[in-house]
Amino acid sequence: MRRYFKRAIAVLVIALMCSTLIGGGVLAENESENDINNEVNVEEIGGNEDVPEISPEEKPGTVSGKTEGEELETNVEEARSALAGAISPQSDACPVQLSLKSSSTYHNVRQEVSDFSLSTTVNGNKQYTDNDRVFTYNFNLIKNGKGLTTSLPYKLMSGSTVVSEHTLELENGNGSVSFPARYQFKTESMPTGVNYQITHKADDNYTWNKDSVTGTTDLSGSNESFNATYKYSPVKYSLDTNIIVEMKGRAFKAGDSFTYSIAPEKEGDPKFNMFPLPSGDSDTIAYYENGARIKPSSGTIATLSLVEDIQRYSSIYCSGCNTYYKTSKEYNYYCENKGCFGSYTVVPSNINVAPEICFLYPGTYNYIVFQTAMESSDYDSIQQDQAQYKVTVKVDANGSNLTPSLTSVKKSTDGGATWSVSDKSKLTFTNYFGVKKGDIDKDGEITMNDVILCLNHVSKKKILTGEALAAADVDGNGVSMNDVIKLLNFVSKKNSDL
Repeated sequence: MRRYFKRAIAVLVIALMCSTLIGGGVLAENESENDINNEVNVEEIGGNEDVPEISPEEKPGTVSGKTEGEELETNVEEARSALAGAISPQSDACPVQLSLKSSSTYHNVRQEVSDFSLSTTVNGNKQYTDNDRVFTYNFNLIKNGKGLTTSLPYKLMSGSTVVSEHTLELENGNGSVSFPARYQFKTESMPTGVNYQITHKADDNYTWNKDSVTGTTDLSGSNESFNATYKYSPVKYSLDTNIIVEMKGRAFKAGDSFTYSIAPEKEGDPKFNMFPLPSGDSDTIAYYENGARIKPSSGTIATLSLVEDIQRYSSIYCSGCNTYYKTSKEYNYYCENKGCFGSYTVVPSNINVAPEICFLYPGTYNYIVFQTAMESSDYDSIQQDQAQYKVTVKVDANGSNLTPSLTSVKKSTDGGATWSVSDKSKLTFTNYFGVKKGDIDKDGEITMNDVILCLNHVSKKKILTGEALAAADVDGNGVSMNDVIKLLNFVSKKNSDL
């Protein structure tokens, strides 16, 4: 029995090692709960059923591999060699059957989220419902007393249609979003248990029903909204200036055509002539959305008027809002945005047939005017004017009334890099047939490069010929230092004329 007892001790050591390595030390973690089901029993190990089989070659009473009276060594190497067998309940090297279980429990942790939506309903006050108005909202989200720092995905919705997808970045609970009133903010990823406060950014053009919304998110979702009422009555305004088209070197002739862009400097500002009258492609003056065209056929100066022009004209009268409109497109647009769907009749009335800009809000608005195209049978012989004009309109508010006025006109000859004050009554564009005095390099502008070319000719460094020589003769008395000085004074803006 002594040898069996020693054998049992060896097996016990191996079992303990197995339980430590495989079970992660479960005995130490939960010994009282019998995490090792089959507790080691020395008497059981000594039973006949667990006695190792005796080899036929060995003497009775001798354990296989050991002689009677020999000490059984349970060193590390023997433990390692028995480890693999100890893992398997059927292994001969480890006759003790082990049933191990871990006391560790793993859970799938999922953060609960909910739907959250935000919108603003615009009340046009029977004047104009600007659903394209962009409003800004400041978010403050707190959970467990701390501001959230996370990325919150959201969608802009038009009804059930997803218009676009974005991400609201939150830092210590704070973040902001901006979107047009016609859309709804919606996220399906708002954490529950969040205390929120959402404040709309100030917009003094509207009267708001409240400054902010507050609440706590839960699985039922949250749907918050504001109401904003428009304060003013829209006003229409013509730019109150004229485009003057000049031709130098010859008179206008049939086939000449000049087109101009008249567009807001800032994207989103009111368009020029959003609802143009029909013009066709005749030789008369034509006004388009953000543009105009003239086809002069005689003389050297033509005027493209942008001034208000009241005439008796067949217009569309809406009985619902008691307003006259120039075109059916204008009627449909404004009546829809006013929420007025009254009946209409076509009647003659005194209306402004000149191009107009409809202003909805007070503020300062800039419009950039420049020549975009020219057509002529001798196109290649004409140098087009590259000037730009900045026309500034200021719209003042007095109660609900808006009053626009032309406050300034500035001119640029260097692509908008610099601007100088110009005559408010006219925007002059001069096109040159043949030689343009001072424009020696024929790039359409008089610059420092032309001054250097003229100076090089006078100093005999590089002689000019042909049209370049004619362009350098600014005063008409032959090219001399006087022409260089005239060009220099013009380029440096000391003189406005050559």
